[in-house]
Amino acid sequence: MLGNILPTLFVLFTQLVSIILAKNANTNSTSYISIRTKDKINYRLSSTLDLLNHATLDQPVIVFEFEKFKIIDSLINNNNQDETNVQFLDQFFENHITNILNNESNLERPSFDAQLALFDIKDIAQSGSSILYDYPVEDYSIFWFKFQKKNYEISKINDFIESAYIFLEEYLNINIDILINTKDIVSLEELDTAITKNKENNYYEDSDSDNNMNDKTKQKEENQDNTQNDDGLSKIWTEGLIMCLIVSFLLLGILIVALSWIMSIEISYTALEKPTNPIKKTQ
Repeated sequence: MLGNILPTLFVLFTQLVSIILAKNANTNSTSYISIRTKDKINYRLSSTLDLLNHATLDQPVIVFEFEKFKIIDSLINNNNQDETNVQFLDQFFENHITNILNNESNLERPSFDAQLALFDIKDIAQSGSSILYDYPVEDYSIFWFKFQKKNYEISKINDFIESAYIFLEEYLNINIDILINTKDIVSLEELDTAITKNKENNYYEDSDSDNNMNDKTKQKEENQDNTQNDDGLSKIWTEGLIMCLIVSFLLLGILIVALSWIMSIEISYTALEKPTNPIKKTQ
């Protein structure tokens, strides 16, 4: 009896563990942070909530939370296809990250919700700057964009984040900390490899394009030189000059014909001698 129960218990235990692991995999996330305010550059963060609790009107934070969309994985696929339409995000993940917080649960809101502006984003119908344009941004220390869908175009995500970030920095005229939270399971090393490979491919493509452009430029210059030469000749060989040359050739031809005709005439010298009278001689 016990022998029959043990396999069943083992199966149930395995399924329970799988459910727990799957649940943790769905709830755990990674936060990629770029701290740009001077007072926080050397500050050691223990959690995203730690960063959010220290946000102020003079040192705000902009948060981009992706509940289902895997932004890192999408960036890798985009770079593997040699696309160059996500330069802002590529540069952010490659050069501007100061802190990475792994294995975090869902993001927690700070205690002072009065200074938090929350935006639920389903479809990207307008840019981030358009959403913030008529918003009293100077009254908030946290700007939280929560993306709820599973699939987005990575180029639209790139443009949305870039426009929102640039608008806030230019409008408020201060540095803003950036936090991107995602449930991706891929590492930044994979993204760095894809970005580097994409740069190399585009470098060689640009070199080929430059060579082609140089060839086209040389050909264009040669064509321009030929055109200029033709224009110079056309200026020299005017209609009047051509007519004069034609008349000259005609007169020269007539002269040659006349000389040939004159030289062909045979003169009889005997016809020029004075005739003698034979009768007069006999007398």
